[in-house]
Amino acid sequence: MNDPRNPHSTQPTVLIPEDGTVSVLAARLDRLEEQNRRLKALGALLLVLMAGTLWMGQSYTRRSIEAESISIRDSKGNTRLYLGRTEDGDYGISMVDATGVPRLWMGLEPEGEPSLDLDDANHKTRLALSVGHDGGPTIALRDADDKPRALFYLHATEAPSLELCDETGQARARMLVTTEGSPSFDLGSAEGHIRGTMRLAEHDMPELSLNDADGQPRLAATLAPLGRPRIALSDDRLVTRAALSLSGDGMPGMGFTDARGQVRIGLGVASAGLTGLLLQDAQGKSRATLGVSASGAPTLALLDPAGKGRAVIGPAEFSAKRNGGGDVRTGFSLDLYDEGDTLVWRAP
Repeated sequence: MNDPRNPHSTQPTVLIPEDGTVSVLAARLDRLEEQNRRLKALGALLLVLMAGTLWMGQSYTRRSIEAESISIRDSKGNTRLYLGRTEDGDYGISMVDATGVPRLWMGLEPEGEPSLDLDDANHKTRLALSVGHDGGPTIALRDADDKPRALFYLHATEAPSLELCDETGQARARMLVTTEGSPSFDLGSAEGHIRGTMRLAEHDMPELSLNDADGQPRLAATLAPLGRPRIALSDDRLVTRAALSLSGDGMPGMGFTDARGQVRIGLGVASAGLTGLLLQDAQGKSRATLGVSASGAPTLALLDPAGKGRAVIGPAEFSAKRNGGGDVRTGFSLDLYDEGDTLVWRAP
């Protein structure tokens, strides 16, 4: 070992300050180390910025990504979003919940119609939005068995419609507005036939129709433009066989027709209080009438094809002698007339 006191020693001499400046030197070394760390951090930041600039430049030069499908997975490796083509040939986006069940689908069918499906946890579509090939949009609400229970859509004619369905998916109630702007409400059977309809017809006149099992109207209630109500009963060939109505001044009338729709029996009350029963032949000619006047006097008349009364039973006045004096009494008589309306016989 060299002697530090020997001036010829090869070991370098270390001078130790005697005035307590060791702490000052340590502080300087600390500052140098801090500056060194800052320089390293600044260099790393510059490196990141340069890399980011390079990556951005590459992203602008590459403007598209080509792939048959794209899957986005969560931290557990489960697919949560899928973009691509399904086995049915549809293209779209599918969103999957944490249990692996697809809950939302938005895409295009093979024919090009767009659709949006919202599914429950049991793989059942509960709400579906679509646009058909004719351009008509549809909103469908489905039950747990995937049966449509409510449909709201626009026809190709832009006429809106709302349908309510039973558990089999059969429409049982429908509200719509026709292309002419008339609102309508229909009630349907389980077989798909409309059994009842309530609507506003031409000039906004209300109508009520009750149909048979084949969907044919058998009873119709309407209001005429002047507010006159009418109830009509039809046969299975849609021929009106009976009708009940009120005239403009509120007088009731009823008519019965044959299989051709020709009125054969008419019953009504006139404005003056006269009630009458009318019988007509197959050509629509009146052949018999039975009426009661406002005063209560009944009259029966048999008519020829020209509508002239040929036999009439009605009120009459008779002269008779009673207690040796002249007397006039009332009763009924039978009068027979010829084709010229001349009385040819009377009794009594």
